[in-house]
Amino acid sequence: MLSYNLIQEAADRLKKRVRRTELIHSHHFSEKLGFPLSFKCENLQRTGSFKIRGALNFMTAQPREALAGGVITASAGNHAQGVAFSADLLGVRATVFMPESTPPQKVFATRDYGAEVVLTGRNFDEAYAAALKAQQETGALFVHPFDDPLVMAGQGTIGLEVLQELPDLSTILVPIGGGGLIAGIATAIKESHPRVRIIGVEAAAAPSMHYSLKRGEIVDTPLTVSLADGIAVKRVGWNTFPVVRELVDEVVLVEEEEIAQAIVALLERTKLLVEGAGAGGRGARAPGGGAVSETQGGAGGRPRLACAAGGRHRRNQGKHLPHLPRPPLYRPSAGTDRGAAGAGNPRLRAYPGSDRLSERAGV
Repeated sequence: MLSYNLIQEAADRLKKRVRRTELIHSHHFSEKLGFPLSFKCENLQRTGSFKIRGALNFMTAQPREALAGGVITASAGNHAQGVAFSADLLGVRATVFMPESTPPQKVFATRDYGAEVVLTGRNFDEAYAAALKAQQETGALFVHPFDDPLVMAGQGTIGLEVLQELPDLSTILVPIGGGGLIAGIATAIKESHPRVRIIGVEAAAAPSMHYSLKRGEIVDTPLTVSLADGIAVKRVGWNTFPVVRELVDEVVLVEEEEIAQAIVALLERTKLLVEGAGAGGRGARAPGGGAVSETQGGAGGRPRLACAAGGRHRRNQGKHLPHLPRPPLYRPSAGTDRGAAGAGNPRLRAYPGSDRLSERAGV
C-alpha cells in the first residue's frame, strides 16, 4: 500500500540516480494570471519524463533474484524509456510492449537504451494485455506503468521536492493517465500540507478518472485519438483510484485544441518543449474566461504550481481555474511579401506594438 514512508524510502533510493529537476518561476504566466506560477520541469528529467522515478524505484527495491529473468512492461512511450534505462543501469534484460501508434522517436529511444520493443495493439490497453500474456509465458517481472505502490512512491518524490522549494504552496496541477503520478504527489503533499489543493488534469479524449470518480467506481472509458497520448488510458488503476478519490480535490478536463495551444504557449513564452500529456496543466478556463478568486485557491500571493505545464475546466463544486489567452497567430494579408523588409514585413506586424517597432527602426 502506498504511504508517505514509502515515498521517503523512494527518495533515498533515487538520490543521485535521477535528476532533481528545476522548478521554474514563469514571470509571463504569473503576470497573466495575477498570482505566482511555477513549472516543475520533468521534461528535463533523464529519459525526458518523470516515469524513470517510478520504474527505477520499483526495480531497485527488488531482490536480485527477482530480476534474474528480466523485466517486462507495457507503455505508450515514457514508462518504456524509464524501464529500459533502469534495466540497462542494473544489467537486466527488458522487453517493452508498445501500441502500434507510438511515436517513432519514443520507440527508437527505448531501443537505444537496450530494450526489446514489441509493437502491438491499437492503444495502451491492448499493448498492456499482450504484455501480461507474455509475462505469464516467460516468468519475467512485470513493471506496471502506474498501478504499483513502489511506482507511485517513485513518482511521489516530485511532491517532496516541490514542498522543499515552495513550502507555502497553495495549489498544484498534475496530469492524470492511470493515476500513478497524482496519487504519489497527493500522498507526499497532503501528509504535511493538507490544505494544499491537488487538481488533476485529464484529456477529455480519455476521461477515465473523471468518469470513475463520477460513478464512484472504476469504469472502462472509450478512447479517441489525443495529442496527450501518454495519458490516454481506458481504465485507471485499482491502487491509484482510491488514493485519488480520497486526496485529490478536483479533476478538470482538457480539450485537444487547448492542449495544442498550451504546447505552443509554453514553447513561445518559456522555451520549454512539452508533449501533450504534460502540457494540460498550464491553465484551465473559468466560466466566462474569468480568473479564479483568491478565496478559491488559497491566501493571496501564495504560489501555485503546474506540475509539468494549461487546460479547460470541468465544473466541480464551483471551483475553477483561470484561462490563459492564446498567443497571437500570424495571418498574412493578401499580397504580402514574406521576405520583404520594413512595414510590409509580416514578422514586424504579427504582434501588438510592432508598428512602433517599425517606426523606431526607420522602416
